Amino acid sequence: LGFVPALEMLSRQMQERYGLALHLAVRGDPVRLAPDIELAAYRIVQQALANVAAHAQARNAWLDVTFSPEHLTLVVRDDGVGFTPPEQPAALVHQGHFGLMGMRERALLYGGQLTVTSAPGQGAIITARLPLLH
Repeated sequence: LGFVPALEMLSRQMQERYGLALHLAVRGDPVRLAPDIELAAYRIVQQALANVAAHAQARNAWLDVTFSPEHLTLVVRDDGVGFTPPEQPAALVHQGHFGLMGMRERALLYGGQLTVTSAPGQGAIITARLPLLH
């Protein structure tokens, strides 16, 4: 399928299954990535959207995909109930945030990073930045 078409299909499935209005934006020139990077990026987005559907009580979610010469940046945000993320990433497991921990580990495995920004009543923003290996 390719990475962007796979995300488009995932977006449609999330809208149909959960009634979530999902707004997808792709910036930059989409390029084919190494298969393992594509899979990791897809799984990160998939888990982030699953978290929105399961926990956020959101009506809308936004998926922004940005291709730059050096990085792929994925941002999933929602207008849901939000939560208080732990200050230390290691605390994710102790607080039961296994999905967030898995996303973080996938990003780190490929030399990337994952940040979680949220507060009660303010939705959540998950940002993954993965280096493009040339």
